[in-house]
Amino acid sequence: MATPTSPGGITPPTPRRMDSYSPAESAAFADKERDFFAGHPSTPDTVIEVLSPFGKFKIDSYPNPSVPADIHYVVFFSNNATKETFEVHGTLARAYLDLVRNRSGVTDFPIADTRHPVAEPRGDISYFSAYSLRWVQATNAVIKKFYKPYDPARASNPAKAHEFDPVDGNTLVGYSEEYPIASDALTFKNWKDVADLGKYNPSIGVRTVGMPSQILLHETAGFGDLSIAGIRKSAEGDFLIPHFCVNNLDAKGKGSILQFVDVATKVFHGEHTNNRAVGIEFVNAPFESFTRDRPPRPIFGLVTSDRGVYLQTKLPARRDLFIPLEFATEAGDAHHELRIKKDKVLNLAALKAGVGPDKKKVVEETGDEVVLKFVKSGKFEHLAALVSALVGNKLVKGIDDLAKEEFWRPVVRVDGKPFYIFENGWLPNRKAPSPFDIGSHFFVNPGTPGLLTHVLIGGHGDGATQCLYLYLKFVRRVPVASILQVMVDLLTSARTPAETAGFTLRSTVVLVDGVGYRTPQHPMSKKFTSIVELDEALIEKAAAPAKPAAPSK
Repeated sequence: MATPTSPGGITPPTPRRMDSYSPAESAAFADKERDFFAGHPSTPDTVIEVLSPFGKFKIDSYPNPSVPADIHYVVFFSNNATKETFEVHGTLARAYLDLVRNRSGVTDFPIADTRHPVAEPRGDISYFSAYSLRWVQATNAVIKKFYKPYDPARASNPAKAHEFDPVDGNTLVGYSEEYPIASDALTFKNWKDVADLGKYNPSIGVRTVGMPSQILLHETAGFGDLSIAGIRKSAEGDFLIPHFCVNNLDAKGKGSILQFVDVATKVFHGEHTNNRAVGIEFVNAPFESFTRDRPPRPIFGLVTSDRGVYLQTKLPARRDLFIPLEFATEAGDAHHELRIKKDKVLNLAALKAGVGPDKKKVVEETGDEVVLKFVKSGKFEHLAALVSALVGNKLVKGIDDLAKEEFWRPVVRVDGKPFYIFENGWLPNRKAPSPFDIGSHFFVNPGTPGLLTHVLIGGHGDGATQCLYLYLKFVRRVPVASILQVMVDLLTSARTPAETAGFTLRSTVVLVDGVGYRTPQHPMSKKFTSIVELDEALIEKAAAPAKPAAPSK
Protein backbone atom coordinates (compact mmCIF):
# COMPACT_ATOMS: atom_id res chain seq x y z
CA MET A 1 0.00 0.00 0.00
CA ALA A 2 1.84 3.06 -1.25
CA THR A 3 2.32 6.25 0.71
CA PRO A 4 3.60 9.63 -0.52
CA THR A 5 6.09 11.88 1.19
CA SER A 6 7.65 14.60 -0.94
CA PRO A 7 7.28 15.70 -4.58
CA GLY A 8 8.47 13.20 -7.19
CA GLY A 9 10.84 15.72 -8.73
CA ILE A 10 13.76 17.41 -6.99
CA THR A 11 14.24 21.05 -6.11
CA PRO A 12 17.98 21.64 -5.90
CA PRO A 13 19.36 24.03 -3.36
CA THR A 14 21.27 27.12 -4.49
CA PRO A 15 24.34 25.84 -6.37
CA ARG A 16 27.92 26.72 -5.46
CA ARG A 17 29.93 28.81 -7.89
CA MET A 18 32.98 26.57 -7.68
CA ASP A 19 33.88 23.14 -6.41
CA SER A 20 36.25 22.80 -3.48
CA TYR A 21 37.07 19.30 -2.26
CA SER A 22 37.16 18.05 1.29
CA PRO A 23 40.09 15.80 2.26
CA ALA A 24 37.79 12.76 1.95
CA GLU A 25 36.61 13.82 -1.52
CA SER A 26 40.16 14.53 -2.66
CA ALA A 27 41.22 11.08 -1.48
CA ALA A 28 38.26 9.46 -3.25
CA PHE A 29 39.07 11.23 -6.51
CA ALA A 30 42.74 10.26 -6.19
CA ASP A 31 41.76 6.60 -5.73
CA LYS A 32 39.53 6.64 -8.79
CA GLU A 33 42.21 8.38 -10.87
CA ARG A 34 44.82 5.86 -9.77
CA ASP A 35 42.56 2.94 -10.71
CA PHE A 36 41.48 4.46 -14.01
CA PHE A 37 44.80 5.72 -15.37
CA ALA A 38 47.02 2.97 -13.91
CA GLY A 39 50.12 5.11 -14.37
CA HIS A 40 49.25 6.45 -17.85
CA PRO A 41 49.49 10.22 -18.43
CA SER A 42 46.58 12.54 -17.64
CA THR A 43 45.97 16.24 -17.12
CA PRO A 44 43.48 17.86 -14.72
CA ASP A 45 41.06 20.09 -16.61
CA THR A 46 40.93 23.69 -15.39
CA VAL A 47 38.59 25.13 -18.02
CA ILE A 48 35.36 23.12 -17.96
CA GLU A 49 33.05 23.95 -15.05
CA VAL A 50 30.25 21.63 -13.96
CA LEU A 51 28.51 22.30 -10.65
CA SER A 52 25.85 20.26 -8.88
CA PRO A 53 24.13 20.61 -5.51
CA PHE A 54 24.25 16.82 -5.22
CA GLY A 55 28.00 16.28 -5.39
CA LYS A 56 31.40 17.31 -6.72
CA PHE A 57 32.86 16.92 -10.21
CA LYS A 58 36.48 16.45 -11.26
CA ILE A 59 37.46 16.31 -14.93
CA ASP A 60 40.72 15.01 -16.42
CA SER A 61 41.88 14.76 -20.02
CA TYR A 62 44.12 12.06 -21.46
CA PRO A 63 45.49 11.08 -24.88
CA ASN A 64 44.06 8.15 -26.77
CA PRO A 65 46.75 5.44 -26.38
CA SER A 66 46.38 4.54 -30.06
CA VAL A 67 46.21 8.11 -31.38
CA PRO A 68 48.00 10.50 -28.99
CA ALA A 69 46.64 13.57 -30.77
CA ASP A 70 43.09 12.39 -29.97
CA ILE A 71 42.31 13.85 -26.53
CA HIS A 72 39.68 12.13 -24.39
CA TYR A 73 38.02 13.09 -21.13
CA VAL A 74 37.08 11.30 -17.95
CA VAL A 75 34.47 12.76 -15.60
CA PHE A 76 34.55 11.82 -11.93
CA PHE A 77 31.61 12.54 -9.60
CA SER A 78 31.44 12.19 -5.81
CA ASN A 79 27.88 11.94 -4.46
CA ASN A 80 27.22 14.04 -1.35
CA ALA A 81 24.55 11.69 0.00
CA THR A 82 26.24 8.32 -0.48
CA LYS A 83 29.94 9.33 -0.49
CA GLU A 84 30.39 7.15 -3.59
CA THR A 85 32.57 8.20 -6.52
CA PHE A 86 31.96 7.21 -10.16
CA GLU A 87 33.67 7.74 -13.51
CA VAL A 88 32.48 8.33 -17.07
CA HIS A 89 35.07 8.14 -19.82
CA GLY A 90 35.77 8.27 -23.53
CA THR A 91 33.11 9.20 -26.06
CA LEU A 92 30.42 9.05 -23.36
CA ALA A 93 32.28 11.59 -21.23
CA ARG A 94 32.57 13.93 -24.20
CA ALA A 95 28.85 13.58 -24.98
CA TYR A 96 27.96 14.14 -21.33
CA LEU A 97 30.11 17.26 -21.10
CA ASP A 98 28.36 18.63 -24.17
CA LEU A 99 25.12 18.37 -22.15
CA VAL A 100 26.34 19.87 -18.86
CA ARG A 101 29.42 21.94 -19.72
CA ASN A 102 29.67 25.15 -17.68
CA ARG A 103 26.29 24.57 -16.06
CA SER A 104 25.45 25.05 -12.40
CA GLY A 105 22.66 23.21 -10.60
CA VAL A 106 23.33 20.00 -12.55
CA THR A 107 20.85 17.28 -11.56
CA ASP A 108 21.83 14.67 -14.16
CA PHE A 109 24.90 13.25 -12.46
CA PRO A 110 26.68 9.85 -12.82
CA ILE A 111 25.39 7.01 -10.65
CA ALA A 112 27.66 4.17 -11.89
CA ASP A 113 30.95 3.62 -13.70
CA THR A 114 31.03 3.29 -17.48
CA ARG A 115 30.83 -0.36 -18.57
CA HIS A 116 29.67 -2.58 -21.43
CA PRO A 117 25.90 -2.75 -22.05
CA VAL A 118 24.04 -5.96 -21.31
CA ALA A 119 22.97 -6.50 -24.90
CA GLU A 120 26.00 -5.09 -26.75
CA PRO A 121 29.39 -5.92 -25.19
CA ARG A 122 31.29 -4.02 -27.89
CA GLY A 123 29.87 -0.66 -26.81
CA ASP A 124 29.80 1.31 -23.56
CA ILE A 125 27.02 2.56 -21.31
CA SER A 126 26.94 4.93 -18.37
CA TYR A 127 24.05 5.51 -15.98
CA PHE A 128 23.12 9.03 -14.91
CA SER A 129 20.41 10.10 -12.50
CA ALA A 130 17.89 11.00 -15.24
CA TYR A 131 19.00 8.99 -18.27
CA SER A 132 21.58 6.61 -19.66
CA LEU A 133 24.12 7.34 -22.39
CA ARG A 134 25.08 4.44 -24.64
CA TRP A 135 27.98 4.46 -27.10
CA VAL A 136 27.47 2.25 -30.16
CA GLN A 137 30.87 1.21 -31.40
CA ALA A 138 29.74 0.34 -34.93
CA THR A 139 28.43 3.86 -35.64
CA ASN A 140 30.29 5.86 -32.97
CA ALA A 141 26.88 7.28 -32.02
CA VAL A 142 25.83 8.11 -28.45
CA ILE A 143 22.20 7.31 -27.61
CA LYS A 144 20.49 9.20 -24.79
CA LYS A 145 17.60 7.32 -23.21
CA PHE A 146 15.54 8.77 -20.38
CA TYR A 147 14.37 6.55 -17.53
CA LYS A 148 11.19 8.61 -17.31
CA PRO A 149 9.33 7.79 -20.54
CA TYR A 150 6.23 9.85 -20.06
CA ASP A 151 7.02 13.31 -21.44
CA PRO A 152 6.53 13.60 -25.23
CA ALA A 153 7.87 17.15 -25.13
CA ARG A 154 11.33 15.76 -24.34
CA ALA A 155 11.38 13.54 -27.41
CA SER A 156 13.43 14.61 -30.43
CA ASN A 157 10.19 14.18 -32.34
CA PRO A 158 7.34 15.38 -30.05
CA ALA A 159 4.83 13.35 -32.04
CA LYS A 160 6.57 10.17 -30.85
CA ALA A 161 4.98 9.89 -27.44
CA HIS A 162 6.86 6.65 -26.75
CA GLU A 163 10.33 7.46 -27.99
CA PHE A 164 11.72 6.32 -24.65
CA ASP A 165 9.76 3.07 -24.47
CA PRO A 166 11.46 -0.27 -23.95
CA VAL A 167 12.28 -2.15 -27.13
CA ASP A 168 10.29 -5.16 -25.94
CA GLY A 169 7.10 -5.18 -23.90
CA ASN A 170 7.97 -8.31 -21.91
CA THR A 171 11.34 -7.31 -20.43
CA LEU A 172 12.38 -6.05 -17.01
CA VAL A 173 13.74 -2.51 -17.47
CA GLY A 174 16.59 -1.19 -15.32
CA TYR A 175 18.49 2.00 -16.18
CA SER A 176 17.08 1.78 -19.74
CA GLU A 177 18.58 -1.71 -20.23
CA GLU A 178 16.29 -4.69 -20.68
CA TYR A 179 16.45 -8.12 -19.08
CA PRO A 180 14.43 -11.22 -20.00
CA ILE A 181 12.19 -12.50 -17.23
CA ALA A 182 9.05 -13.98 -18.83
CA SER A 183 8.75 -17.77 -18.74
CA ASP A 184 6.28 -20.58 -19.33
CA ALA A 185 4.94 -19.94 -15.83
CA LEU A 186 5.04 -16.15 -15.85
CA THR A 187 3.85 -13.30 -18.06
CA PHE A 188 5.81 -10.08 -17.60
CA LYS A 189 4.73 -6.73 -19.04
CA ASN A 190 6.26 -3.27 -18.86
CA TRP A 191 4.75 0.08 -19.88
CA LYS A 192 5.57 -0.19 -23.57
CA ASP A 193 2.83 1.33 -25.76
CA VAL A 194 0.49 2.16 -22.85
CA ALA A 195 -1.52 5.28 -23.70
CA ASP A 196 -1.93 8.56 -21.79
CA LEU A 197 1.24 8.33 -19.70
CA GLY A 198 2.00 12.05 -19.59
CA LYS A 199 -0.26 12.63 -16.60
CA TYR A 200 2.13 10.62 -14.40
CA ASN A 201 5.14 12.76 -15.27
CA PRO A 202 5.03 15.10 -12.22
CA SER A 203 5.03 12.09 -9.88
CA ILE A 204 8.19 10.53 -11.33
CA GLY A 205 11.56 11.91 -10.24
CA VAL A 206 15.22 11.03 -10.00
CA ARG A 207 16.99 9.38 -7.09
CA THR A 208 19.44 11.81 -5.52
CA VAL A 209 21.23 8.80 -3.98
CA GLY A 210 21.80 7.20 -7.39
CA MET A 211 21.03 3.52 -7.79
CA PRO A 212 18.50 2.02 -5.34
CA SER A 213 19.84 -0.19 -2.57
CA GLN A 214 16.62 -1.63 -1.13
CA ILE A 215 13.57 -3.68 -2.06
CA LEU A 216 10.38 -2.65 -0.24
CA LEU A 217 7.49 -5.13 -0.17
CA HIS A 218 3.85 -4.00 -0.18
CA GLU A 219 0.38 -5.52 -0.50
CA THR A 220 -2.40 -3.86 -2.46
CA ALA A 221 -5.21 -4.11 0.13
CA GLY A 222 -7.49 -5.84 -2.32
CA PHE A 223 -7.76 -8.76 -4.73
CA GLY A 224 -7.99 -6.96 -8.06
CA ASP A 225 -5.03 -6.72 -10.42
CA LEU A 226 -3.28 -3.37 -10.64
CA SER A 227 -2.88 -1.63 -13.98
CA ILE A 228 -0.93 1.39 -15.19
CA ALA A 229 -4.16 3.08 -16.23
CA GLY A 230 -5.60 2.51 -12.76
CA ILE A 231 -2.87 4.15 -10.67
CA ARG A 232 -4.59 6.04 -7.86
CA LYS A 233 -3.81 9.45 -6.42
CA SER A 234 -2.94 10.43 -2.88
CA ALA A 235 -4.93 13.09 -1.03
CA GLU A 236 -2.18 15.53 -2.02
CA GLY A 237 -2.69 14.75 -5.71
CA ASP A 238 0.41 12.65 -6.30
CA PHE A 239 0.15 9.39 -8.23
CA LEU A 240 1.11 6.43 -6.03
CA ILE A 241 3.26 4.49 -8.45
CA PRO A 242 5.08 1.27 -7.53
CA HIS A 243 7.87 -0.08 -9.70
CA PHE A 244 6.21 -3.51 -9.98
CA CYS A 245 3.07 -5.41 -9.05
CA VAL A 246 2.74 -9.17 -8.73
CA ASN A 247 -0.78 -9.65 -10.06
CA ASN A 248 -3.08 -12.68 -9.91
CA LEU A 249 -2.65 -15.81 -11.99
CA ASP A 250 -4.73 -15.92 -15.15
CA ALA A 251 -7.46 -18.48 -15.92
CA LYS A 252 -4.84 -20.92 -17.18
CA GLY A 253 -2.75 -20.65 -14.04
CA LYS A 254 -0.02 -18.46 -15.51
CA GLY A 255 1.46 -15.73 -13.33
CA SER A 256 1.50 -12.03 -14.13
CA ILE A 257 3.89 -9.22 -13.18
CA LEU A 258 3.52 -5.62 -14.33
CA GLN A 259 6.34 -3.05 -14.37
CA PHE A 260 5.18 0.56 -14.11
CA VAL A 261 8.47 2.49 -14.36
CA ASP A 262 12.22 1.94 -14.71
CA VAL A 263 13.84 0.89 -11.43
CA ALA A 264 16.10 3.94 -11.81
CA THR A 265 13.25 6.33 -11.06
CA LYS A 266 12.02 7.69 -7.76
CA VAL A 267 8.27 7.25 -7.34
CA PHE A 268 5.74 7.38 -4.50
CA HIS A 269 5.36 4.04 -2.77
CA GLY A 270 7.29 3.88 0.50
CA GLU A 271 7.39 7.10 2.49
CA HIS A 272 10.96 8.01 3.48
CA THR A 273 12.43 5.05 1.58
CA ASN A 274 11.24 6.32 -1.83
CA ASN A 275 14.71 7.60 -2.69
CA ARG A 276 16.42 4.28 -1.99
CA ALA A 277 13.90 1.49 -2.56
CA VAL A 278 12.40 -0.44 -5.44
CA GLY A 279 8.70 -0.82 -4.56
CA ILE A 280 6.93 -4.11 -5.25
CA GLU A 281 3.18 -4.44 -4.74
CA PHE A 282 1.61 -7.88 -4.24
CA VAL A 283 -2.11 -8.37 -4.85
CA ASN A 284 -3.62 -9.33 -1.51
CA ALA A 285 -5.62 -7.98 1.43
CA PRO A 286 -3.48 -9.05 4.42
CA PHE A 287 -6.16 -8.32 7.02
CA GLU A 288 -9.77 -7.23 7.21
CA SER A 289 -10.79 -3.58 7.10
CA PHE A 290 -14.21 -2.18 7.98
CA THR A 291 -16.49 0.63 6.84
CA ARG A 292 -17.47 3.48 9.11
CA ASP A 293 -21.09 2.35 9.14
CA ARG A 294 -22.87 1.47 12.36
CA PRO A 295 -22.45 -1.41 12.69
CA PRO A 296 -19.23 -1.56 10.63
CA ARG A 297 -19.21 -3.85 7.60
CA PRO A 298 -16.18 -5.79 6.37
CA ILE A 299 -14.65 -4.39 3.19
CA PHE A 300 -12.78 -7.43 1.88
CA GLY A 301 -14.98 -10.21 3.28
CA LEU A 302 -12.02 -12.38 4.23
CA VAL A 303 -14.15 -14.69 6.37
CA THR A 304 -16.10 -15.64 3.26
CA SER A 305 -13.15 -15.69 0.85
CA ASP A 306 -11.85 -18.79 -0.93
CA ARG A 307 -8.76 -17.03 -2.35
CA GLY A 308 -6.52 -18.31 0.45
CA VAL A 309 -6.46 -19.12 4.12
CA TYR A 310 -7.53 -16.56 6.72
CA LEU A 311 -5.56 -17.33 9.86
CA GLN A 312 -6.01 -16.53 13.51
CA THR A 313 -2.41 -15.86 14.51
CA LYS A 314 -0.57 -15.54 17.80
CA LEU A 315 0.60 -12.00 17.01
CA PRO A 316 -0.79 -9.40 19.45
CA ALA A 317 -0.74 -6.65 16.79
CA ARG A 318 -1.98 -8.86 13.95
CA ARG A 319 -4.51 -11.35 15.24
CA ASP A 320 -5.78 -12.08 11.74
CA LEU A 321 -3.73 -12.59 8.60
CA PHE A 322 -4.78 -13.61 5.12
CA ILE A 323 -2.36 -15.76 3.10
CA PRO A 324 -3.30 -15.96 -0.59
CA LEU A 325 -3.28 -19.40 -2.20
CA GLU A 326 -4.15 -20.97 -5.50
CA PHE A 327 -6.07 -24.24 -5.46
CA ALA A 328 -6.22 -27.09 -7.93
CA THR A 329 -8.63 -30.00 -7.95
CA GLU A 330 -5.98 -32.65 -8.41
CA ALA A 331 -2.36 -33.18 -7.44
CA GLY A 332 0.35 -31.68 -9.59
CA ASP A 333 4.05 -30.93 -9.46
CA ALA A 334 3.50 -27.48 -7.93
CA HIS A 335 0.65 -28.39 -5.58
CA HIS A 336 0.85 -29.75 -2.06
CA GLU A 337 -1.15 -30.16 1.14
CA LEU A 338 -1.42 -27.74 4.03
CA ARG A 339 -2.36 -28.92 7.54
CA ILE A 340 -3.85 -26.38 9.97
CA LYS A 341 -5.67 -26.52 13.29
CA LYS A 342 -9.40 -26.03 12.69
CA ASP A 343 -9.74 -23.25 15.22
CA LYS A 344 -7.05 -21.24 13.42
CA VAL A 345 -8.89 -21.12 10.07
CA LEU A 346 -11.24 -18.14 10.16
CA ASN A 347 -12.66 -18.82 6.68
CA LEU A 348 -13.10 -22.57 7.17
CA ALA A 349 -16.79 -22.52 6.26
CA ALA A 350 -16.05 -20.77 2.97
CA LEU A 351 -13.30 -23.24 2.09
CA LYS A 352 -15.47 -26.23 3.01
CA ALA A 353 -18.15 -24.93 0.66
CA GLY A 354 -15.67 -25.32 -2.21
CA VAL A 355 -13.29 -23.06 -4.10
CA GLY A 356 -13.44 -21.43 -7.49
CA PRO A 357 -16.40 -21.04 -9.82
CA ASP A 358 -17.01 -24.80 -9.76
CA LYS A 359 -16.85 -25.00 -5.96
CA LYS A 360 -14.32 -27.81 -5.97
CA LYS A 361 -13.85 -29.57 -2.65
CA VAL A 362 -10.35 -29.04 -1.26
CA VAL A 363 -10.86 -29.53 2.49
CA GLU A 364 -10.45 -32.75 4.47
CA GLU A 365 -11.12 -32.83 8.21
CA THR A 366 -9.05 -35.06 10.49
CA GLY A 367 -9.81 -34.59 14.17
CA ASP A 368 -8.91 -31.07 15.22
CA GLU A 369 -7.07 -30.41 11.96
CA VAL A 370 -8.05 -29.62 8.42
CA VAL A 371 -6.04 -30.53 5.36
CA LEU A 372 -6.19 -28.13 2.43
CA LYS A 373 -5.65 -30.20 -0.70
CA PHE A 374 -3.76 -29.18 -3.81
CA VAL A 375 -2.66 -25.73 -2.68
CA LYS A 376 -0.03 -23.71 -4.54
CA SER A 377 2.00 -20.62 -3.76
CA GLY A 378 2.27 -19.35 -7.32
CA LYS A 379 2.18 -15.61 -6.61
CA PHE A 380 4.83 -15.97 -3.91
CA GLU A 381 7.06 -17.79 -6.39
CA HIS A 382 6.52 -15.10 -9.00
CA LEU A 383 7.57 -12.51 -6.41
CA ALA A 384 10.65 -14.63 -5.72
CA ALA A 385 11.47 -14.70 -9.44
CA LEU A 386 11.24 -10.90 -9.62
CA VAL A 387 13.40 -10.32 -6.54
CA SER A 388 15.94 -12.84 -7.82
CA ALA A 389 16.08 -11.04 -11.19
CA LEU A 390 16.60 -7.64 -9.55
CA VAL A 391 19.46 -8.88 -7.40
CA GLY A 392 20.94 -11.31 -9.93
CA ASN A 393 21.17 -8.62 -12.60
CA LYS A 394 22.72 -6.16 -10.11
CA LEU A 395 19.87 -3.68 -10.45
CA VAL A 396 19.88 -3.06 -6.68
CA LYS A 397 23.29 -2.10 -5.34
CA GLY A 398 24.66 -3.44 -2.09
CA ILE A 399 22.64 -6.69 -1.98
CA ASP A 400 25.12 -9.19 -3.34
CA ASP A 401 23.54 -12.44 -2.15
CA LEU A 402 19.92 -13.13 -1.15
CA ALA A 403 21.12 -16.07 0.96
CA LYS A 404 22.80 -13.73 3.46
CA GLU A 405 20.58 -13.06 6.48
CA GLU A 406 22.20 -9.64 6.97
CA PHE A 407 20.08 -8.21 4.12
CA TRP A 408 16.71 -9.24 5.60
CA ARG A 409 15.72 -6.30 7.78
CA PRO A 410 12.67 -7.85 9.55
CA VAL A 411 14.92 -10.63 10.91
CA VAL A 412 16.82 -9.80 14.09
CA ARG A 413 18.83 -11.98 16.41
CA VAL A 414 18.48 -11.55 20.15
CA ASP A 415 20.77 -13.61 22.37
CA GLY A 416 21.61 -15.67 19.31
CA LYS A 417 17.98 -16.54 18.51
CA PRO A 418 16.43 -15.37 15.23
CA PHE A 419 13.11 -13.50 15.33
CA TYR A 420 10.88 -12.08 12.60
CA ILE A 421 9.20 -8.71 13.29
CA PHE A 422 5.54 -8.27 12.31
CA GLU A 423 5.04 -4.77 13.71
CA ASN A 424 6.02 -1.16 13.05
CA GLY A 425 9.68 -0.57 13.70
CA TRP A 426 9.71 3.13 14.52
CA LEU A 427 8.63 5.69 17.11
CA PRO A 428 8.24 9.47 16.74
CA ASN A 429 10.13 11.72 19.13
CA ARG A 430 8.91 15.32 19.16
CA LYS A 431 10.60 16.35 22.40
CA ALA A 432 14.25 15.46 22.81
CA PRO A 433 17.40 16.82 24.46
CA SER A 434 19.01 17.43 21.08
CA PRO A 435 17.88 18.32 17.53
CA PHE A 436 19.66 15.13 16.47
CA ASP A 437 16.99 13.16 18.37
CA ILE A 438 13.86 14.92 17.07
CA GLY A 439 12.15 12.91 14.36
CA SER A 440 11.25 9.27 13.74
CA HIS A 441 13.49 6.77 15.49
CA PHE A 442 14.03 3.41 13.77
CA PHE A 443 15.09 0.22 15.50
CA VAL A 444 16.05 -1.64 12.33
CA ASN A 445 18.12 0.61 10.06
CA PRO A 446 16.01 1.53 6.99
CA GLY A 447 18.87 3.37 5.31
CA THR A 448 21.14 0.41 4.54
CA PRO A 449 20.92 -2.14 1.70
CA GLY A 450 18.38 -4.90 2.18
CA LEU A 451 14.78 -6.09 1.94
CA LEU A 452 12.15 -4.23 3.94
CA THR A 453 8.43 -4.56 4.62
CA HIS A 454 6.03 -1.63 4.69
CA VAL A 455 4.85 -2.68 8.13
CA LEU A 456 8.41 -2.34 9.44
CA ILE A 457 9.23 1.14 8.14
CA GLY A 458 5.88 2.94 8.22
CA GLY A 459 2.41 3.13 9.66
CA HIS A 460 0.98 0.38 7.46
CA GLY A 461 0.62 -3.39 7.89
CA ASP A 462 1.63 -4.89 4.56
CA GLY A 463 4.48 -6.90 3.10
CA ALA A 464 5.43 -8.98 6.15
CA THR A 465 4.08 -12.33 4.93
CA GLN A 466 5.77 -11.97 1.54
CA CYS A 467 9.14 -11.16 3.07
CA LEU A 468 8.89 -14.12 5.45
CA TYR A 469 8.21 -16.42 2.50
CA LEU A 470 11.23 -15.08 0.62
CA TYR A 471 13.46 -15.36 3.70
CA LEU A 472 12.53 -19.01 4.19
CA LYS A 473 13.17 -19.67 0.50
CA PHE A 474 16.43 -17.82 -0.08
CA VAL A 475 18.12 -17.83 3.32
CA ARG A 476 16.85 -21.00 4.98
CA ARG A 477 16.53 -23.01 1.75
CA VAL A 478 13.10 -24.42 2.60
CA PRO A 479 11.64 -26.20 -0.46
CA VAL A 480 8.63 -24.59 -2.12
CA ALA A 481 6.37 -27.49 -1.13
CA SER A 482 7.12 -26.81 2.56
CA ILE A 483 7.38 -23.02 2.89
CA LEU A 484 3.66 -22.37 3.40
CA GLN A 485 3.42 -25.12 6.01
CA VAL A 486 6.37 -23.65 7.92
CA MET A 487 4.79 -20.19 7.76
CA VAL A 488 1.44 -21.44 9.05
CA ASP A 489 3.11 -23.40 11.86
CA LEU A 490 5.19 -20.39 12.91
CA LEU A 491 2.16 -18.07 12.92
CA THR A 492 -0.37 -20.33 14.66
CA SER A 493 1.65 -22.39 17.16
CA ALA A 494 1.57 -21.60 20.86
CA ARG A 495 3.61 -18.57 21.84
CA THR A 496 7.08 -19.46 23.00
CA PRO A 497 8.45 -17.99 26.24
CA ALA A 498 10.72 -15.71 24.18
CA GLU A 499 7.75 -14.48 22.12
CA THR A 500 5.70 -13.84 25.25
CA ALA A 501 8.53 -11.94 26.90
CA GLY A 502 9.31 -9.97 23.74
CA PHE A 503 12.52 -8.01 23.41
CA THR A 504 13.59 -4.39 23.51
CA LEU A 505 15.66 -2.69 20.84
CA ARG A 506 17.33 0.71 20.90
CA SER A 507 16.96 3.04 17.93
CA THR A 508 19.86 2.86 15.52
CA VAL A 509 18.97 5.90 13.39
CA VAL A 510 16.64 8.89 13.48
CA LEU A 511 14.99 10.40 10.41
CA VAL A 512 15.51 14.15 10.76
CA ASP A 513 13.03 16.49 9.03
CA GLY A 514 11.86 13.63 6.83
CA VAL A 515 15.07 13.91 4.79
CA GLY A 516 18.10 12.08 6.12
CA TYR A 517 19.06 9.45 8.68
CA ARG A 518 21.40 10.31 11.53
CA THR A 519 22.73 8.48 14.54
CA PRO A 520 20.68 9.61 17.56
CA GLN A 521 22.66 11.10 20.42
CA HIS A 522 20.00 9.80 22.81
CA PRO A 523 18.51 6.56 21.38
CA MET A 524 14.94 5.61 22.21
CA SER A 525 13.84 2.10 23.21
CA LYS A 526 10.90 0.06 21.93
CA LYS A 527 9.58 -3.30 23.06
CA PHE A 528 8.57 -5.71 20.31
CA THR A 529 5.95 -8.36 21.05
CA SER A 530 4.37 -9.07 17.63
CA ILE A 531 7.28 -11.29 16.73
CA VAL A 532 7.78 -14.84 15.57
CA GLU A 533 10.64 -16.91 16.93
CA LEU A 534 12.09 -18.67 13.91
CA ASP A 535 12.02 -22.22 15.27
CA GLU A 536 15.36 -23.65 14.15
CA ALA A 537 14.31 -27.28 14.54
CA LEU A 538 11.12 -26.76 12.52
CA ILE A 539 12.90 -24.88 9.74
CA GLU A 540 15.87 -27.22 9.54
CA LYS A 541 13.59 -30.25 9.37
CA ALA A 542 11.63 -28.67 6.51
CA ALA A 543 14.83 -27.67 4.71
CA ALA A 544 16.53 -31.06 5.10
CA PRO A 545 16.58 -33.16 1.93
CA ALA A 546 14.25 -36.14 2.02
CA LYS A 547 16.02 -39.42 2.81
CA PRO A 548 15.82 -42.01 0.04
CA ALA A 549 13.52 -44.92 0.74
CA ALA A 550 15.23 -48.06 1.97
CA PRO A 551 15.52 -50.71 -0.74
CA SER A 552 12.97 -53.48 -0.48
CA LYS A 553 14.30 -56.90 0.40
